[in-house]
Amino acid sequence: MRSADYVAHTPGFPPFDNTSWKQFIWGFSTSFPDLHLTIEETVSDEDKVAARMRFRGTHRGEFMGIPPTGKQVSFSSMEMNRIVDGKIAEHWFIADMLGLMQQLGAVPTPG
Repeated sequence: MRSADYVAHTPGFPPFDNTSWKQFIWGFSTSFPDLHLTIEETVSDEDKVAARMRFRGTHRGEFMGIPPTGKQVSFSSMEMNRIVDGKIAEHWFIADMLGLMQQLGAVPTPG
């Protein structure tokens, strides 16, 4: 559950509030409708919870201007949440977008 003043931070984007974060997540879920998220590891300390995560899905909808490819993808992320009164107040999200774009064929793979 997110707090009313929730803020998400993702490289390359302005900070997200609750509404814009929902739209960002909706974009992922429409691009990869079978998206499956696995939490591989978590660490917590005081008011912070960090997670190493793995996303898997099939590219079935437009994603960042890339038409659907039907390709199955897998990419990792690191996330950290700051908790206030039992709710997520702040979220940091860093994902392997280069690896994702390479899997979609939008960026050449080295070698």
